[in-house]
Amino acid sequence: MNIKHYTVFINSMVMLLLSSLASAMSADAKTVFEESFDDIPVGAFTESEAASRWPSIKWAQLRGRFSIVENQKQGHTLRAKYPAGGVGPSESGGQFPLYFEPADEYTLSYKLYFEEGFEFVLGGKLPGLASGGEKYSGGIHAKTGDGWTARFMYREQGQAEVYLYYVDNPEQWGHSVLLGDLKFETGKWYTIVQRIKLNKPGQADALLQVWVNDEMLLDKQNFRLRLGEKGQIDSFYFSTFFGGNQPHWAPKKDVYIQFDDITIVRP
Repeated sequence: MNIKHYTVFINSMVMLLLSSLASAMSADAKTVFEESFDDIPVGAFTESEAASRWPSIKWAQLRGRFSIVENQKQGHTLRAKYPAGGVGPSESGGQFPLYFEPADEYTLSYKLYFEEGFEFVLGGKLPGLASGGEKYSGGIHAKTGDGWTARFMYREQGQAEVYLYYVDNPEQWGHSVLLGDLKFETGKWYTIVQRIKLNKPGQADALLQVWVNDEMLLDKQNFRLRLGEKGQIDSFYFSTFFGGNQPHWAPKKDVYIQFDDITIVRP
């Protein structure tokens, strides 16, 4: 295959993948969750308000660190605070699992914005799809194959990755899968799309794809997220905080991330 034919082949594959994404996000897909925050008044956003608005939430840890703010570009957004010196969800950001009907494939999309002055330090967690909510994270491994988590992370200097806990995780903690050379920057909106298709029982044919601002940065295939028919996708794990769990992961000043336009669809 010469270079010209190889280029045509690669471009065709890219178009096929983008077409697959468009199909997943099309009007024919079933939208199971959609939130723009635009009809929520500006001000503090509490656990009780989250539970009232999203009834499938079983618990939430917001701890007075979340609010609805007016963003010049996006309208109302959800703003998370990460206090100086704080690590882990008890001291930084917050988290909750939002549950929906279990299935073998879902596509998640949301926007995020690191405010000017944000310190990436050594890194922190960002939301992603999951099975079993928060069940497998924080060093708890999915050896039984009945669940997993696929959150995102920012690392040192903003390096972007998917942070996986799954049945074949080779790491002591989560397994880092880099999103190419993408490094998040402050003062810039990002649209993240995460498509997950589970492996069939007894096979290693799972699919994890990620697009950032319409560019495909990850196409991970031929692996296992689960065992048997267990571990169906059943939740959006909104989990964001600095850490790690050691003080040197923490920012030296209060910093903020804004989230907007969360959409979850099932093909």
